Parts: sequence; structure tokens; C-alpha cells
Amino acid sequence: MPLLERLRFLCIVSNNLDEFFEIRVAGLKAQNRTRRRHHRTRTAHPSQAFKEVSSRTHELVARQYQLWNEELLPQLAREDIRFLRRRDWSDAQKTWIKAFFLREIMR
Repeated sequence: MPLLERLRFLCIVSNNLDEFFEIRVAGLKAQNRTRRRHHRTRTAHPSQAFKEVSSRTHELVARQYQLWNEELLPQLAREDIRFLRRRDWSDAQKTWIKAFFLREIMR
């Protein structure tokens, strides 16, 4: 699979995981707080479901970081595509990102 397609897929998986937590896991947490139980026999208690989701998510995210750090970043660097770490930003880059954040995110 082409390198940028692999990167795109990793981004899609991360975005879908974020949305899953915003909707489904938030619902499990709300059910857990109110201690409501499902009456369907095939549905786990919210606290058990939350533990299972947590366990599987930690495995998935660990694999994502491994893929990103050990495969994609080195391959991208070989193609002259680099991601600067914050500690490596110049003063001009720091100024630009702060202005961008304030203008686009905090508006």
C-alpha cells in the first residue's frame, strides 16, 4: 500500500476512535454513573463493557504509536516528509502556530 495511503488510514482510524469515545464510551460512562443495567442477556453491564473497551483501545493505540514511530515516520523521512517536534520549532514557527491557534481554533 502506498505510504501516504497508510498515513491516511492511520488518521481515519484515529478520527473514528475519537468519535467512538465521544458517543459510545460517553454513553457507557453515563450508564455506569446512573448504575442502569441492560436487561438484554447479550449486553454486558456498562462497567464490564467499559473495561473491555479500555483494554482493546490501549492495545490499538499502542499498535498505532508503534506503526507511526517505527514504520511511517522513518519512511516519510526517507521521502523528505518530516514532522518537526515542538522543541525544534524556530521562533517564527512558534509565532505562526500561536497566531493560527488563536485565529482558527479559539475564535
